[in-house]
Amino acid sequence: MELIGRFDGYQAAIALRSFAHSHIRLRLQDDLPRKKWEELLDLIDPKLTGRGDRAFLDAVRNFKGTPDRLYQDTRIKTATKTWLERNLTRPAALATLQDGP
Repeated sequence: MELIGRFDGYQAAIALRSFAHSHIRLRLQDDLPRKKWEELLDLIDPKLTGRGDRAFLDAVRNFKGTPDRLYQDTRIKTATKTWLERNLTRPAALATLQDGP
């Protein structure tokens, strides 16, 4: 948790979109990772100062399903892919985070 507390805004924005990775989505099916996801959101909240990141955080927090299903929401999925394509410059990093269906 201390490491996450040191994230800058960009790193926090990546963490916010980490559910796009299929391995993380799989983990978010279980209760303890879901609890940790909520803790992560609380930790990165003050780091997210951009209007787009704040709006995306609100969309994630207001999502009615479980966090493992975030990527099934069309708007969230599209916004995630668009952000990753614009903000991750290395193709390998982008592919790693966008490996989901």
